[in-house]
Amino acid sequence: MEGAWPMADLAYALLLVAGFLALVMTLRGLEKL
Repeated sequence: MEGAWPMADLAYALLLVAGFLALVMTLRGLEKL
């Protein structure tokens, strides 16, 4: 199970970054309205 940690960590980090960027873009879009 330890061999799968790096990939799981990378996928989780990418998911967090993508979610954060989506949140920022949404907030900026709402501000323009």
